[in-house]
This record gives sequence, structure tokens and C-alpha cells, in this order.
Amino acid sequence: MLTHVRAAIVSLVLFTVVTGVVYPTLVTVIAQLVFPNQANGSLIYRNRVETETDLLVGKREDLLRRIDGGWKIARRKIVLDQSVLLAKNLTFFF
Repeated sequence: MLTHVRAAIVSLVLFTVVTGVVYPTLVTVIAQLVFPNQANGSLIYRNRVETETDLLVGKREDLLRRIDGGWKIARRKIVLDQSVLLAKNLTFFF
């Protein structure tokens, strides 16, 4: 009986490491190599009321400068994957 418990615990730890660490890391590395521009995006879903739903896909590119010992944003560029925005307002934080 003790060998069954030990085998179950080893299987649990092994599958937890494989599915929780190895697989996500492998998928992230492959995505960064194959799709470097698309892999760093953000998906924003906003639902204000029952009829107003917005789904935006984009990414943020920041240019940082070191000023007085701290980092400041010199320029921020938001690139959306849409040509027409149907959102009523754009109070999103990327």
C-alpha cells in the first residue's frame, strides 16, 4: 500500500511540474521565436452593461529614460489590431 501512495505522490508532483512549468515555458518560448510581434500583445474585454461589450487586441510599446535616478516614460505607443474602433470611449489602461 505504501508503494501505491508513493507512486501517486511522485505522479502528482511530476505532472504538476510538467503541466504547470515545463509546458507553459515551452509554449511561451516557441511563441516568442515564431511570432515575436504577436506574442507580446494584450487582450482586453470590457462589458459595461448587457449590450455594451468591447474586445480589443493590441500591445503597448514604451520608451523609458532614466531621469534623476528613476525611470520615466518618454513615449508610449499603443498599437491596436483593429482599423475601426467601435468603442464609445477609450479609457483602457494597457
